[in-house]
Amino acid sequence: MEAMSLGMPVIASDGTTFGEIIEKNECGYKCSNVEEFVEIFNNLSTNLCELQSMSNNSKKYATENFAWEKIGNETIDKYKEITKYDR
Repeated sequence: MEAMSLGMPVIASDGTTFGEIIEKNECGYKCSNVEEFVEIFNNLSTNLCELQSMSNNSKKYATENFAWEKIGNETIDKYKEITKYDR
């Protein structure tokens, strides 16, 4: 989340929630082993346009999904749902 909020393309492990988010939103790469990680890392500097696009996508996704206001509102809504509180 921190890297994405800074507009960094990310590399995440396959089979994790972030791996799916990253792939779906084109925010970076997911890999399932060390060899894939090394290949991705070595290829990062060769495609600067793709890197810039992933950077923009990361920043956008983080802004839309990890902002404190959004998380706070979702938490309050969940508490209200759990406690059946309505004012």
